[in-house]
Amino acid sequence: MQTKKITVTGLVQGVGFRPAVAELAEECKIAGQVKNMGGVVEIIASGENEAVEKFLHRLSLLPVGRIDSLKVQDVPYDAACTSTTFVIAESSNGREEVRLLPVDFSTCDRCREELFDKKNRRYRYPFISCTGCGPRYSIQRAVPYDRDSITMGDFEMCPECLNEYTKKGNIRRHAQTIACHTCGPTLKLVGLDSGGKFVAIEKDTEVILAQTVKALKEEKIVAIKDIGGFHFAFSPMSSAAAKRLREFKHRDKKPFAVMFPGIEAIREFCEVSSKEEELLTSNARPIVLLKKKKDFVTEICGESDRMGAFLPCNPLQIILLEETGPLVMTSGNRGGEPIITGDEEMKRLMEEGCPDFIVTHDREILTPLDDSIYQVNGSFVQLLRRARGLVPEPIELAHPLGADTFAAGGDLKAVFALGRGKMVYLSQYFGDLEEVRCMKQRRNAIARMEGLLALTPEISVGDLHPAYVSAKETNAKVQHHMAHVASVIAEHQLEGKVLGIACDGTGYGTDGTIWGSEFFTYNNGEMERVGHFGTVRLLGGDAGAKDADKTLFSYRMEARERGLSIGDEIRQKTETDQLGEIERLQEMAWKQKINTALSSSMGRLFDAASALLEICHYNSYEGECAILLEQAAHKGKERFLYLPEAEREKLLTVDVTKHDDMWIADGVKLIADLSELKRQYENGQELLSYLFHHAIATAIVTMAEFAGKEYNKVVLSGGSFLNRILLSEVAEGLRAAGKEVYTNEKVPCGDGGIALGQIFYSMGKKFL
Repeated sequence: MQTKKITVTGLVQGVGFRPAVAELAEECKIAGQVKNMGGVVEIIASGENEAVEKFLHRLSLLPVGRIDSLKVQDVPYDAACTSTTFVIAESSNGREEVRLLPVDFSTCDRCREELFDKKNRRYRYPFISCTGCGPRYSIQRAVPYDRDSITMGDFEMCPECLNEYTKKGNIRRHAQTIACHTCGPTLKLVGLDSGGKFVAIEKDTEVILAQTVKALKEEKIVAIKDIGGFHFAFSPMSSAAAKRLREFKHRDKKPFAVMFPGIEAIREFCEVSSKEEELLTSNARPIVLLKKKKDFVTEICGESDRMGAFLPCNPLQIILLEETGPLVMTSGNRGGEPIITGDEEMKRLMEEGCPDFIVTHDREILTPLDDSIYQVNGSFVQLLRRARGLVPEPIELAHPLGADTFAAGGDLKAVFALGRGKMVYLSQYFGDLEEVRCMKQRRNAIARMEGLLALTPEISVGDLHPAYVSAKETNAKVQHHMAHVASVIAEHQLEGKVLGIACDGTGYGTDGTIWGSEFFTYNNGEMERVGHFGTVRLLGGDAGAKDADKTLFSYRMEARERGLSIGDEIRQKTETDQLGEIERLQEMAWKQKINTALSSSMGRLFDAASALLEICHYNSYEGECAILLEQAAHKGKERFLYLPEAEREKLLTVDVTKHDDMWIADGVKLIADLSELKRQYENGQELLSYLFHHAIATAIVTMAEFAGKEYNKVVLSGGSFLNRILLSEVAEGLRAAGKEVYTNEKVPCGDGGIALGQIFYSMGKKFL
């Protein structure tokens, strides 16, 4: 006889690990116990030598959760074994180096089958779950993960649920979210009466479901409370509902995501590759940006050639979509505000005119979570938003941190991070911190995550930008684009020399100018700027980042100053007789440096090209000009490939030169040359869009070869690399030059990933 004490680390709480261990122990005739200890699981296994060895071997192969390590110790037989059976013991606290918290799980196939089984007692129960599915992180109050430490503790189990909870072999044995029609969370339908007062229209589940379906089919907008917060839902066949919600959310053109009941329904509207299908059906049930085959009403996707498609992640969504078909499901909030989780806040919006009804429930949401978003670009799988189903899964570093660390991220697409040992835990997405509610939600989330991880940061790191509210109380600073580059190095655990390229809209540089197209060499923890696209004096400050005409005007002024020929055709949103006066005022402001900033932004260069080619003149949502320019370029590439090969490379190029040990790509001359080509090619908007992309990509590859001759590893980051043409052509060119290419996969390449880079680059650094 022998007894072993086994400490298991990994994703082993909230995933049905303890009941799986108990089932295995009973099968192997092992006595003892399994229990949660802080963020790990502790097992006492006692039995005959052969039985214990068999148990240990099969334990490591359990297909539940994820085991990162098994620490096995011999303990005295008599002292350890107080029972002749194997039990799931009461949990206790502990403070371990690595603590993994469970993500929220989408409804599993077994629960989905029960959901539509008329003989099952959970038939059409909107909160059905088991040990393998249901909410986790969004409802977790404390560690360890148990019924009384999640919001399901507010619901006392009925005798039937309690029997399943303790029954050997049952799929809900020790399932902390176990519930049913009798004892679990319930739905409530809320509306306004004729006098404008809130009324609970119905509490009966079937009536609520029927009335919700009826409302959606009648082109109403319904706020539906899901796992991570409210969605606004309406039929994608309704122009009226789409127009109304766009006006309410101040969302003029940005496409809406559409939820479909199944993959085949998605295929009817979109092209779906095997990799995209894998993402769509993954646990996160993320939104995946797909090539559109046909559209719903034009107000859903607008001018976009792609559609954000996703599948239901919870029982309520599954039930509704089985009856309604596809639904627009967009974050339940005003534009720019955080996703709403509370009924009272949603009621205030209803009083303002939207939604028409609220379908809510009485299970509290502790962590608001939006939908995660992906896109597939050739061999690259890119994460645009890391949220439900992915948070708070940590990113593992190659080497441990010297101290517990907090990283503030940025003010835009705000995501913070906490680091301990080799693990970096990124928060959910908060939006832009200029919105007071986003800032408040972020403060609450910091305190909450620190508590769950039992982590008190000794070091805090933020962005170098002096006006970022996220970095106000941090005691170390990391330059924005260095953080972008460092995030890729961190997640791929790269060692040695690395060339980093970061391209995006804006980031405060160490020289006080605005950076956005940066080349860095990285070696032994040190990063040095070695190149960028030329710096341009841009008009308009933050407002200018939206107005592409102002950006083009600035490029035109730079070209004139240098004696370059560039057309004067620039579209204004004013009457023709006002044009001269507006341009005179802009020219005066530009020359006298009034409300201007020096910038090497790749995003603004794309804006200038988009305005010049009459594709888009104003970013009504982030990146609109660049997105529509890329869309035109995809069509233009086909025309480009029909041109004689000798002619292709001569049409549009970017000059790359070296000035004082810094490689510079001339974006101003590129815009001037593009303007000249515009005169030569009538109806050449799409071809010129592609030529612009091709010239930029070629210049980046050339710069990488010049600036990084000794650097075989190249990392690409920053929001501009969400551009599919730019990323694929840069990667192809670099690989042809013998380089290894890496980009972000586990975190967004935009600002949602810089917190990881801040933590990584701050390792061992003196405060900046």
